[in-house]
Amino acid sequence: MGKRERRRKRERARAKERRAAAAPIAVVFPTGAPRIRVVVKPDQPQDAQDLALLYWEVTETGKWARSVESIGDLQSVVATVKSVSHATLLGSLCTQCEEPIRVPNRSWAVRVAGPKLDRPNATYICSECSAVREQEQQQEAKLRAEAARAEQERQREQAEELARKIAEEFDKEDAKDGSAGTLTAPSSPGFALYIALANHAVYRPNNLIPSVSDLFPVGWTGDMDYDVTALKDLYYAGLIALSRETPADRLEVSLEDGGVNFLIADARWRLVGDATMAAERVERHPRS
Repeated sequence: MGKRERRRKRERARAKERRAAAAPIAVVFPTGAPRIRVVVKPDQPQDAQDLALLYWEVTETGKWARSVESIGDLQSVVATVKSVSHATLLGSLCTQCEEPIRVPNRSWAVRVAGPKLDRPNATYICSECSAVREQEQQQEAKLRAEAARAEQERQREQAEELARKIAEEFDKEDAKDGSAGTLTAPSSPGFALYIALANHAVYRPNNLIPSVSDLFPVGWTGDMDYDVTALKDLYYAGLIALSRETPADRLEVSLEDGGVNFLIADARWRLVGDATMAAERVERHPRS
């Protein structure tokens, strides 16, 4: 065997020794019918390793081999054991992955597997599955937050679009000057109501024309359905226009054509043209 081969053999042997030294110590308790598997971290002081094994040792009946107080100071023992070791409960499997559940101390071991460490588990999940679940919950929470932000942005854009369209609609209504308006026939519902609105404008020039809903339950004529029909006649005849005093929440954008819709009964109005124009229009209109 050449020098190079002997050197490689020595290096492989040393590597194997290092791996063996770095491997964790694993012991099962009790030895006859194991209920827990204790794993001690490698490269720990011998006294810490011995203390951990004393702490985790279980008798054949499933009881702890000794009390913690008999090993040493309670807080010191528990802290040392937690830092250098853990145990897996061989008969208590994770409800998710069905692998033995890992516990950091006796209290958790009894909580999961019962006082004799032999109770099948139907409640707890292992730390790995818990971490996965937490990640999934965090991801779900992130997605919900993103969806909520997207919905808020959608609603903001929708509100801005609604405000823009309502403003445009009011601009169109403000532009109506009465030049295209034609008084309806005396027999129509709108004729009598127009006279009432014209008188309202003359005698209350600084007061808005209220909506039919504002005048509930009487309305203008005592019949609110009749008033709505009359207002439609006047609106489509170009004699009244939607007032900017109409609350914005009474208007909505149509999903079909994107136009602005409103309920006649809820709208507030203005006469197209001034009160003098309205009076002259009534005076000129034949009554028969």
